[in-house]
Amino acid sequence: MQWRRLTPRRNILSIKCSIILICFVHDAMTCNVNASWNEPMSTVKARLLVALSVLCFFLFAIAATGWLALGQAHRGMETVFKDRVVPLRDLKVVSDMFAVNIVDTTHKVRGGGETWENGLKSIDAALGEIATRWSAFMATSMNPQEKELANEAERHMGKARTAATTARALMQARDQAALDAFAVSTLYPSIDPVAAALGKLVDLQLKEAEAEYERTNMAYDTSRWILGIAVLLGVLAAAFAVTTTLFRVVGPLRAMAELMQRLAKGDLGITVDGTDRMDEVGTLARSLAVFKDSAVANRRMEEEQRQEQARKEARQALVEKYIVGFDNTVHATLKMLASAATEMRATAESMSSTAEETSRQASTVAAASEQATTNVQAVAEATEELSASITEIGRHVATSTSIAGNAVEEAARTDRTVQGLAEAGQKIGEVVGLIKAIADQTNLLALNATIEAARAGEAGKGFAVVASEVKSLANQTAKATEEIAAQIQTIQGVTTETVRAIKTIGGTIGEINGIATTIAAAVEEQGAATGEIARNVQQAAHGTTEVSGSIVQVHQAAVETGSAASQVLSSAEELSRQAETLRLEVERFLVNIRAA
Repeated sequence: MQWRRLTPRRNILSIKCSIILICFVHDAMTCNVNASWNEPMSTVKARLLVALSVLCFFLFAIAATGWLALGQAHRGMETVFKDRVVPLRDLKVVSDMFAVNIVDTTHKVRGGGETWENGLKSIDAALGEIATRWSAFMATSMNPQEKELANEAERHMGKARTAATTARALMQARDQAALDAFAVSTLYPSIDPVAAALGKLVDLQLKEAEAEYERTNMAYDTSRWILGIAVLLGVLAAAFAVTTTLFRVVGPLRAMAELMQRLAKGDLGITVDGTDRMDEVGTLARSLAVFKDSAVANRRMEEEQRQEQARKEARQALVEKYIVGFDNTVHATLKMLASAATEMRATAESMSSTAEETSRQASTVAAASEQATTNVQAVAEATEELSASITEIGRHVATSTSIAGNAVEEAARTDRTVQGLAEAGQKIGEVVGLIKAIADQTNLLALNATIEAARAGEAGKGFAVVASEVKSLANQTAKATEEIAAQIQTIQGVTTETVRAIKTIGGTIGEINGIATTIAAAVEEQGAATGEIARNVQQAAHGTTEVSGSIVQVHQAAVETGSAASQVLSSAEELSRQAETLRLEVERFLVNIRAA
């Protein structure tokens, strides 16, 4: 085991560390005080870092000094224990082994208080323990005085071990007398010098322990002074850092905070100082100046926005006025368009009704025309029979009276037939007049529809085409009715002639019945009259046939007029739907315009 002791070299190291600490603090404080605001050390960050570094260094120095002091105290205690207390314990054990286990055991064996066997064991144990303890003690580092005392004790211990070995041999031989003589003459005198030498070593160890204690106290005093100086310097550095921070950082920051509060309240007349500083306060001042400029620009922008908003509101009011006017105009136009569509629908329905009535009247006229044709054919047949009768009159004069009576009856019947034909012709004329009136009304309705379609514009183009077709059909119907009217006038003229002829036939037959003697001459005249009647009847039949064809055309025209009226009605309904769609689109457009 090596002895570890505090030396003055460690105190010198502590003093050097303190001097380095003081120099560092001085340099840091000097650097902090003399630093220019235009240098990196002028920033708040640098100041705080320097202050914190100095404080941390002082804390580290204080901790290091305390750690060194504790280390020194620990090493001092360790040295006292291992280099002084443990050797003292070893020396005490060696001294006790000689005094107790050897001398006292020999004395007890001599007096009979201990057996020979136990005496041998005690001496063997003592010699072994002495060798172990003394070897441990001699292995330590010793100063010259200790070395000299140890060598002296080693010489005495050699003699004492030899005497103890001899005493053991006597105990083993159980020679009581020899043991008594040897103990008194040799053993005790050889062990006493060992006890004296060990006593000197113990005294020296106590003296060295006291010296170690003094050195520890000196190191403690030195560490206490160093800690005191370090604490004082740390307090001074902290005070300097706090003072510098208060005057160079906190004050300007408080001023900046007041300016920010005024700026936040809308005071744009503030004056920002410190923009030329190169630290964080200068950066904050420049940022505050930027905020002020931005606030001024924002206020100017807000004023411009208010003016722009006023212009927008005025423009919006004008647009709203135009929109309202446009809305009223469009709604009025759509209302007129809807009204026109309603009128067109009514007109189309009227045209459809008129076409149906025309169709019914045409059917009636067709039936009457067919009846007239039948009657005319009957007249033709009667005329042929009359011609045959006249021929027979020439051959059968004897039966003239009977034939004359029959002729009178036939003439009466023919007269009635011709009268019916005249009445049918008159009815046909009335129907033709009705058809002409319907055609004129249809033409007028088509003209109105064309005008309304022209008013409707693009949406009424399809309706205009339908109205044009209706107008064309109405014109065709008018032309057809004019032709029918002309034919009917012809039929009426022929019918009138037929009536006169039949009356003449009646008179002639009467004369035949009264004047039988003149039958031959009358037969010749009657033949000529009968031929004329046959021709007239054929003409009447031809006229009635033409009337029937014309009536068919009128019926077809009425059907086409009804179809055209249906198309007009469909177009009117489509126009109404388009008008409603246009109204909805206009309303949606106006809503979008107002929303925009």
